[in-house]
Amino acid sequence: MTSKVNVTEITSASILNFPIKSFYSLVTGDCYTFYRQGHGITANAKDPAKSHLERLSEADFGSMYLLFDQALVTRSSNSILFFKIDEETGEWK
Repeated sequence: MTSKVNVTEITSASILNFPIKSFYSLVTGDCYTFYRQGHGITANAKDPAKSHLERLSEADFGSMYLLFDQALVTRSSNSILFFKIDEETGEWK
């Protein structure tokens, strides 16, 4: 039995970029992993080929929570940031 592994490289980040938190959403069926330097990976649990990487913010992320399985609240160095998935593009805005 062989399995495929998806590898996503974040090329626009320093070596200090690391995952802070991962969430699973029962609403969307996706797994979300957020990185310290503002990146996020959305992985489709049923079809890993539909996974994608995006840059949510230029700010560094800190503590975070996924509210109602659809909205992300995260602390930055000088503010609190709110994100929601755009229904048309599927990206965090």
